[in-house]
Formats: sequence, structure tokens, C-alpha cells
Amino acid sequence: MTSTPAPTTRLPLSDAPAVDRAECFFDAALATFVANRVGGEQERRCYCIGRRSVVIESASSELASILLPTFAHLAAQDRATPDLEVRAWEGRRAGAPPAPPWGAADYYGNGEIKGFGGGVLRAAFDVEAGVLSLYHARRRLALCWARSSRDIPAHIVAAPFRTILQWHAENHGQQLAHAAAVGSGSGGVLMAGAGGAGKSSAAVASLLAGLSYAGDDYVLVEPEPRPWVYSLFGTAKLARGHLAQRFPELRELAVAQPRQDGEKALLDLARFYPTRMSAGFPVRALLIPRLCGREGSRLVAASGSEALRALLPHTLFPLPGARQQAFARLAALARRLPCFFLEAGSDRAGLVAAIGEALAMETR
Repeated sequence: MTSTPAPTTRLPLSDAPAVDRAECFFDAALATFVANRVGGEQERRCYCIGRRSVVIESASSELASILLPTFAHLAAQDRATPDLEVRAWEGRRAGAPPAPPWGAADYYGNGEIKGFGGGVLRAAFDVEAGVLSLYHARRRLALCWARSSRDIPAHIVAAPFRTILQWHAENHGQQLAHAAAVGSGSGGVLMAGAGGAGKSSAAVASLLAGLSYAGDDYVLVEPEPRPWVYSLFGTAKLARGHLAQRFPELRELAVAQPRQDGEKALLDLARFYPTRMSAGFPVRALLIPRLCGREGSRLVAASGSEALRALLPHTLFPLPGARQQAFARLAALARRLPCFFLEAGSDRAGLVAAIGEALAMETR
């Protein structure tokens, strides 16, 4: 990819099969990563994500300092043959990948690229953020290029490599879910819903009350053989008003403040609350938070279909590809778990107490 987010030029292999052109592009992009490693500054770190080893190698220490802190709570011993390797670099000029084997008309709104949503080699491009993601299932290798480390938006900093991690998870019967997760040593709860429903506030309140924290935006779920949730990102995002009014003790911990209406403050919880971070736990209930305008909080029975409707839209659209598989996994999760609306009140202690009731639930 040269200077525009949707180039029309193609690799000089127009007569070769599409698979060969894609393989050539992947190899050329990998060569660009190798050529742009900053001598002595590249970072290689290993993490345990969903019980599998993931090595992330950044071409520079600057890029590593932006993308890797959110995984700190999942740090693991390096392995020579990990389950997945991710190699990341940035740069608009010399660091840019070659022209891809697709054209401007092949881009979809959520970053999907026609012809690259499934199969051995997958690709997605976030046009606004300027981030290209490539994944080669057979090689267990992924590449991530950012147009500029200085312009990486907050949502990428909060959840780096999200698309790549989803592609990898699909090979192991796992699924990213737009949900928060908190719990204790014996298990936890998932909280799903649209932005503004209160799941982030409920998750942060639970952490401050002493519960373990696995995420507030995207987590990794495994419906079989036992419902389980794994942590991905050690961050939280809170609306400006909620941060100031409900969690004033956290205002100084924000690593990214809202720059415009609708944006949320980004909290690096993995750094400031390392002992509260959890790599994962069994799931005992699925909650659908909704603000009730009262002081007290309570659980109200919900159906599995209501829980699935809270999970699906904000999980599926931002994640390129494999919607049928994702639907099946999330539906299985909703079927197996007790489901409740969490009518969230303004009293933090009462909110955490209601979540505690759900933690005592047994799966179906």
C-alpha cells in the first residue's frame, strides 16, 4: 500500500491465480517489516491469551510503547514456536507495504476486503485509522502496519490487534465478544450491551470493590465445553461525565482524555491495578446492564434471545468476516448461561452487590 488508503494499483502478477497474488503480497509485506526494524530497538514480547501463546514483535520501541502496555497482565515466558506471531511496524513512506492485490471497490465499511474475509490468508484495512491487518493461518503469522505511530487513534491503543486476535481465535473455537467481564476466583459474569448502557461503569465499580477484572469492551469467550471468558485488553473506557462524577479517584489515571464529544477517557488499569487483573475465569451468568435512574440496583430475569440481541450487533459489525460462526458461538453461550437485565442504579455498592448475586449462579 503506497500513499492512499484505497489504491487501485496491483501487484505485477495479473496473470497469476488470486491465491498466488495474495501469497506474494503477504511475503512482500513481511519483507517490508524486516527492512524497517530499527536496529536494537525492536521489541519482542510473549503473552498468554486464551490459553495460547502469542508473540508480538514490534519494529520499534516507540510503537511497542503505544500498542503493548494493554497486554501487560498477560505476559508470559517467550517461546520459540508460539501459537501465533504478530509483527507490527509503521511508516508512510519507506515502511509502507507494497500495492495490494485488491482495488478501491473491494473495501467494505468495517474494514473488510472482498475476497479476504475467510480462508488461509485474511486481510482488513481500517481506512480512518490507517491500520492494515494480515493473517496467514497456515503459517500462524500475522502482520500489522500502521500509517503513523503518532496518529494511532485511542480505540486502537485500547484494543490493538483486535481483528487479528479474532481471526486466530476462530481456529480454536473461541470468539471475541463486545462485553465486559468481572468475577472472583470461582467464576465471573459477562455484561453485554450497546455503548452507554453502563457495562463499563459496572466493570470499573466491581474492580474498585475488589473483584477481578478481565475487560470492559472486548473479551474472548469460549462456549464449549464450559462457558469461559478470557481477558484481552487491560484497559477501560469511561465517558467524561461518568469519570468525573462517579469515579473521581480515577481521573488522574487516564492515559488518553476525550478530545471530542462522544469519545471516552482511556484508563490503563493493567498498569495501575495489576493485582486485580485476571487472565480469565468460568462464566456463571450473562448480564444486560441498563440504567434505571434509581439509587438501587437489581437483577431482572431475561431470555437467552434478549441476551443474544445485546451481544450480537456490537460484536459482529466491527469484526471482519466469519459472522455465521460467530453467531453460533454467541448463541451457544446465551443458551447455556442464566441471563438477567442488570438494572443499574447510582449507588456503586448496590451495583456491585447485584453483580455479586449473579456470581452465585450456576450455568445450565
